Amino acid sequence: MKQGLRAQMRAKRNGLPPNSYAQKSAQIRDKLESLEQFKKSEHILVYLSKEKEVDSHALVRELIRSHKEVYAPKVNGRDLHAYKINRWEELEPGHFDVLEPIHKHQKIPLSQLDLILVPGIAFTPDGHRIGYGKGYYDGLLKDMDAIKIGLAFEEQMVDEFPTEDHDIPVDIVITDQNVYQ
Repeated sequence: MKQGLRAQMRAKRNGLPPNSYAQKSAQIRDKLESLEQFKKSEHILVYLSKEKEVDSHALVRELIRSHKEVYAPKVNGRDLHAYKINRWEELEPGHFDVLEPIHKHQKIPLSQLDLILVPGIAFTPDGHRIGYGKGYYDGLLKDMDAIKIGLAFEEQMVDEFPTEDHDIPVDIVITDQNVYQ
């Protein structure tokens, strides 16, 4: 079921026209930036978008220029670790060709994060998500107190899908049309 839904939702997401993709990504970014939880956060773990995920690159560049501390995930074996980034140039293609921090010397304990932005292929209004099936984010999120926010296009929302014990929901899902809390 999940594999079929993954393929269906990826096709739907990847079928967005470029101008619609950019516009919807900007709308999602605006909604995120207006959230009180986001405004209060100082230590933010971002994801670095690939393919047609909600574009996070403009947001990451804005955050780097702001007074917030920005962290990006880096794959280490079966786990994701958070590393501080101060400049866009501190990123390079890593696992699955996703941008990752070059330096490993600015690792932060995950307990210090205030907010985590989470990618996904599909979300439900109550925060359940389908990722890429590797479990990296479920492993990262399982013991986190930080606010977990999923970013998605409204086309990626579904009413429900089967979940498993290891699936960790997000607290908020932001789309171009809605904020689900």
